[in-house]
Amino acid sequence: MNRFDSAFSSSQRNSSPWVRFVLMAFLFTIGTLTFATAQSINRASPAGNVNQACEGQQITYNTENLGVGGGVSYSWTVVGGFFVTGNGTPSITVQWQNQGNQSLTITRNNFGNVTGTTVNVAVSRTPTPAVGGPNVVCINSEHTYSTPAVPGSNYVWNITPLANWVNIGGAPPGSNFINVRWIQTGNATVSVQRPLSVVYVA
Repeated sequence: MNRFDSAFSSSQRNSSPWVRFVLMAFLFTIGTLTFATAQSINRASPAGNVNQACEGQQITYNTENLGVGGGVSYSWTVVGGFFVTGNGTPSITVQWQNQGNQSLTITRNNFGNVTGTTVNVAVSRTPTPAVGGPNVVCINSEHTYSTPAVPGSNYVWNITPLANWVNIGGAPPGSNFINVRWIQTGNATVSVQRPLSVVYVA
């Protein structure tokens, strides 16, 4: 072995503890890093476009669930509506109150690593409910009239003239359907209104 090889081998032996220390410190640092996942807002129920809603509609949204508590927190902000349930959790239900361009924002704090995102929601006027059911009936026959259900809505049925029919029950108050027995001959009109059912959550 020449002097160069001897010197190199000696230097390598002397530096080995320092190299091992740096390598161990690097591996320890990598092992304790917290990597943030991409933040997103998804429409869970009812199914549909996350960027669309109807006035008065209740929609459940969610984001990636990393648990609640222990260093993980969630904060939602809604513009144009209000929370029904779930604020502070990965899943919330929003009732959209105002027409136009609105928004929903989630901010998540994962052990000091803060991520967030916003979705824009176009809130449209709720269409006038359509009534389904037979329009030619026999006296003493029983029929059900209904309209598509919109979450968060109560329904008020109006059938005229009153003397032509009776409500045979089976539908809770505010239901999107009504069961009718026709007891007199003549023309009648069946209509329904869908007032907004508002539930405020502090």
